[in-house]
Amino acid sequence: MKDGLSKAFATHIVINQSNPKQWWQLAKPIRDELVKDGLSKSDATQIVIGHSNPRQWWQLAKPIRDELVKDDLSKAFATQIVIKQSNPKQWWQQAKPIRDELVKDGLSKSDATQIVIKQSNPKQWWQQAKPIRDELVKDGLSKTFATQIVINQSNPKEWWQQAKPIRDELVKDGLSKTFATQIVIGWANPKQWWQEAKPIRDELVKDGLSKAFATQIVI
Repeated sequence: MKDGLSKAFATHIVINQSNPKQWWQLAKPIRDELVKDGLSKSDATQIVIGHSNPRQWWQLAKPIRDELVKDDLSKAFATQIVIKQSNPKQWWQQAKPIRDELVKDGLSKSDATQIVIKQSNPKQWWQQAKPIRDELVKDGLSKTFATQIVINQSNPKEWWQQAKPIRDELVKDGLSKTFATQIVIGWANPKQWWQEAKPIRDELVKDGLSKAFATQIVI
């Protein structure tokens, strides 16, 4: 109770342990370490009581936390990341290769690490994002810039499904593929932007401007 739990909840915890004293001897040192690493005593206590074997869980989680700290995350933030994972080791086995690939593609290790830890399923996210990134590279963007574009999208696939038709239309209207690509990636909602810009472009064409020049005006 001194650690922030209600009497009812604390009672419920200990009665579920076959050997409460032995369990707390294992759990308390880990709880205290989490407190030293920046968690409140209440939060740290709730973390350890959520694991049937806190010691075993922390033996898996701590090396990953320490690696995240080496990658420029604060100890408190890195600790919060790993405690949110039901299986920290498995999660990092999926996330680390993607993080390393992002580093090879021009992101700093710190930025790349922060990107993957935001994803509940880093592997699935990158399977969607990478093909779009590669397509942007084919369209003239540098790999670093294209990577930064897709990682800023919560749903890269859905975003590109909206943006690509507009990009292709701009190409038909006289813009280079590289320039047209750079235009659409600058808009959070390319479809909405083009719905507003296209009627103005068409009006300029009616007024005697070439479609290519009128398009360059509105963009």
